[in-house]
Amino acid sequence: MLYTIIMKEIHDNIISLRFVLLLLLTLTLIPLSLYVNYNKYETRVADYNQSVQLYDEVWAQRDIDGHFNQQFSVKGFRKPNALSVFVNGLESSMASGFNAYKEGLVYEKTNSLDETILSLMGKLDFLFIVQITFSLLAILFTFDSISGEKESGTLRLSLSNTVPRYFYIIGKYIGIMVLLIMPLLMSMLAGMIMLIILGFPLTDAEMVYRIVLMTVTAVMIISVFVCLGLFISSRANSSRTSIVILLSLWVIFTLIIPQGSEILARVVKPVRSREVVRLENKMLRKNTDIEIGEALFELRKKMNLEQEKLEKDSDGYNAASSRYVSLRNSTRTELEDKFIATIKSIERNYHNEKQQQNNTAYYLASISPLTPFINIMTNLTITGKESRDSFESAAKSYKEILDQEWFSAVSRDVAPGGHVRIGIKGLNTGIVAQFRDVTPTLRQTLMTITFDSLILMLYMILTFTLAYVSFLRYDVR
Repeated sequence: MLYTIIMKEIHDNIISLRFVLLLLLTLTLIPLSLYVNYNKYETRVADYNQSVQLYDEVWAQRDIDGHFNQQFSVKGFRKPNALSVFVNGLESSMASGFNAYKEGLVYEKTNSLDETILSLMGKLDFLFIVQITFSLLAILFTFDSISGEKESGTLRLSLSNTVPRYFYIIGKYIGIMVLLIMPLLMSMLAGMIMLIILGFPLTDAEMVYRIVLMTVTAVMIISVFVCLGLFISSRANSSRTSIVILLSLWVIFTLIIPQGSEILARVVKPVRSREVVRLENKMLRKNTDIEIGEALFELRKKMNLEQEKLEKDSDGYNAASSRYVSLRNSTRTELEDKFIATIKSIERNYHNEKQQQNNTAYYLASISPLTPFINIMTNLTITGKESRDSFESAAKSYKEILDQEWFSAVSRDVAPGGHVRIGIKGLNTGIVAQFRDVTPTLRQTLMTITFDSLILMLYMILTFTLAYVSFLRYDVR
């Protein structure tokens, strides 16, 4: 009996215009998006390899003394992520690399220079297609599944037989899910075959697992919207009312809540921009240099006066010089340590404030089932917040190595007015390896998406329960 209801639902819809539209859209959009994004990925990889090669050549021929007479820095580059072919996420807005100075890290946003006016229309990728196209089509497949049959009289006729209501609603749910999942899997298979032919680096099992989990997550969010459609359709008296309510909910879930939560979070938890913090650090560096210069100038004046008095006493003269060197080094170290501690405090406060703002935005946005869906998809493809945090953490760890092995050998002699002269002492030029980005493992990703997965499952259970209970109490007359 359940099988009969499922096959009837599939038969009634598979010859409809909306199914043909769904099939054509998915078989066109998903392979097309993968092809376009793969070409962009290849371009980013070529730029990355060229940048690393050129930097290595320049670094191999560097003049250490000449290099240190300027503001010394070491570059690190972030390798493009292959899974960004499926979900762009934060990939195009992430830093392409960084410059590590003694004072801190400066991230480079060179990827943003490649953006065109067409980027304002959104990124066409697998995430966008599921989030927009499939969620909307799930509504179009379900808005009249109950109310429409009530209007035509077929619902009353079907239930007048010995068909249990729970069989009927479950059969409809499975039938519609099959209709939506079938084009999804077909288009994903066609897209994967195309990528393999093009040379996509599908080299390890972990990447395959991530792609499979992406597909499963897409099925989960489709299920949420199918159940939502069945629920509203079983509550509305007409198909017209049902479609109006569902489209309104779709706009709220896909546009208003995600955008509104971010705006509201910025109002509730305002945070200074990264550029303001960078300028603050720059001014602090300048003021510290002036302070060091003035302190060393005063020490020098005192030493000169003391040496003038001890001009004929060579031992006293040398002792005064030694005291000056000791005081100079201790004064410089004290002020530099104070500067570094202040910089770390500023960065830590900024990070904490930004984290609180992001958490507030996330909790507000979680009213929409698309929020956990997006978080899961971007983390699975290593294009989300986890990937960005991982890169920044690796950059900070690399900076700590530079502090210990290189920047500790760099001294700053500051004259009055803040003029800086770089000094070198005991520099080991071969001890620091090239920066290597750290990619989160699948195990780490699974731990990260656990909470979002539970929320998405909760939405699935909640919407299905609402649809099921509502239909059991539905007046079919």
